[in-house]
Amino acid sequence: MSLAFIAAAALAAQPHPVAENWRLEDRPAECLATHGAGLEIAVTPNSGVAALTVIDPSPALAGAAASGPLQIVLDSPPLRIGDAAFQMFQTGGQKRLSLFRLPSELLQRIATSAELRLEQGGSAVAAFPLGPVGEAIDGIRRCEETRLREWGVDVEALLGLQRRPHPLVAVQIGVDDYPTASRSAREEGMVVVRLDLNAEGRVQECAVAVGSGHAALDRTTCRLYRARARYRPALGADGTPVPSQTVARALWRLP
Repeated sequence: MSLAFIAAAALAAQPHPVAENWRLEDRPAECLATHGAGLEIAVTPNSGVAALTVIDPSPALAGAAASGPLQIVLDSPPLRIGDAAFQMFQTGGQKRLSLFRLPSELLQRIATSAELRLEQGGSAVAAFPLGPVGEAIDGIRRCEETRLREWGVDVEALLGLQRRPHPLVAVQIGVDDYPTASRSAREEGMVVVRLDLNAEGRVQECAVAVGSGHAALDRTTCRLYRARARYRPALGADGTPVPSQTVARALWRLP
């Protein structure tokens, strides 16, 4: 690999301004935009879900999230997303309050809003001015398309579908799924796989798009998805079930 290629890849991974107060970052497994006020939106391409994170939340917000679900409120057009269970964790010395598995279609609603509020019991506990968030969402979508092409997904075929594949059976990966040697070595990591589905929604092929750094975990991820994953088939332009591709993410963690 040339030094020029390494330098270009490193530069592409750096956050860069995409709109006022918004910075876009292309990570190996996700596309994310971060607002200067401490709000982050992250998407794993073609996963159908997004993550909403508050970086270094205030004590009041952290306390509210610990006491029960929050409501996400958007102002334009008005929309209330009830009972969102945020999770607090810490990485790199930084506290992060995150809501995972936010349906990615809601990003288009966020794109037209001027403010995002977090409420509990009808009272606001935090508010974030969004500014030109639509430009940030557009940047995430461009990043998604680039990542999918890199992972071997036929983007044109994907865009031509009347309906994309949707998981019917969620693949849950737990401690019991660990390869014995990986568990003994306490290996952990995230794996992104590309799945080639047949017209019945079953996995025909699985390829590792982003590895965990541990070959055994990567291989086991594909084995589990072949055995367990079931999808509602994609529909082609004429409305009939067709083979398709999708992307899935697996997180390997030990207690």
